[in-house]
Amino acid sequence: MSTSTSITTPPQEGPFFSHLNYDVRITTYEHIDDLPPFARQTEFAGFFLSCRQAKQELEEAATLRLTKYLNQFKAEFEQKTGFTVGIPTISTFYDLRVLKINLPFAAIQDKNCSSFSPGVLGALLPLSTKFFDKLYMQFVYDPEPIPHRRARIS
Repeated sequence: MSTSTSITTPPQEGPFFSHLNYDVRITTYEHIDDLPPFARQTEFAGFFLSCRQAKQELEEAATLRLTKYLNQFKAEFEQKTGFTVGIPTISTFYDLRVLKINLPFAAIQDKNCSSFSPGVLGALLPLSTKFFDKLYMQFVYDPEPIPHRRARIS
């Protein structure tokens, strides 16, 4: 008399993401090199559109990666040029597509705004290698330090 046993797997309930630990999912996202704006936005469109949870977690991983990159860019830009650059807060996929940075007027070499100070364009070059839909450079007034006022002694 022979008995046969069959192994059946129970059907999964809920989306795939509910079966993975959050830390495992975040670690997976950190190993995806092609997140926007480091690659074209279409690379992970299907994954991004697969479910709301995937969108939120992928957006979080991509914005954290871009924030880290921009902080590194800012430090290198300031070291190379001596100018401070303003970097926005990145929190959504829109921020991954459209970047707006602030540069001081001093980064423009002449009165006619026809050229940049030495090293500024070279220091901005790394941003042009990313897949932003738009990259805005806004020139803002870079105020001199306000002199301290003497306190009146009565």
